[in-house]
Amino acid sequence: MVSKILFKIISILTFGIVLLLTQNCAVSNKQSNMKFTPKEFNEVVPNSKDYYSCSPQDFYPEGSGIIITAPKEAIVNLKDDKKYIIICGDYIMETANLEEFPQPMLIHIYHIETDKNFSGFLQDRDPSPVAPMPKKDGIVELDEKSVIAQVEAIGSYFNPDILTYVKFPLLPGSYIVYVEYGGIKSNEVLINVKIQ
Repeated sequence: MVSKILFKIISILTFGIVLLLTQNCAVSNKQSNMKFTPKEFNEVVPNSKDYYSCSPQDFYPEGSGIIITAPKEAIVNLKDDKKYIIICGDYIMETANLEEFPQPMLIHIYHIETDKNFSGFLQDRDPSPVAPMPKKDGIVELDEKSVIAQVEAIGSYFNPDILTYVKFPLLPGSYIVYVEYGGIKSNEVLINVKIQ
């Protein structure tokens, strides 16, 4: 009986993820004049959870970890109302880490030329995008946290637009970026920003 409930939950979660990915893919970064080097970053849809050729290759010898990649150069037109700067990431996180450190993913940005640090949480606009399970035949519905508590680790790709989640003055120069999640710090990446 429990396995049938878990199967239904996993099916609904999978359907919700596919639905979200479909919606994310409908928003194209081609509408913007952004230019990134290497060029593979030009294909990334901001704020999606898809794998791209520039996505990091996951390798976590300790069982959990976060890896990010970023364009070496971003050319930003300040007049473009669809401007963004993307990072691509991948994580595998033991659920014990998330129970101990329940905060959302935190993006850190350091602008070298001004010696200023900025940070912001990577939070979904809708904290629970999956429709709740209906109650049927007296079966108690399980929420997403119940499902997560039954697995040992979770993981995902993520491609946030750092301009959406971190408020900072966009200036030309070099930015060091890293993220923290579940008590684990990612690698650091360097992005050189040129302003048009």
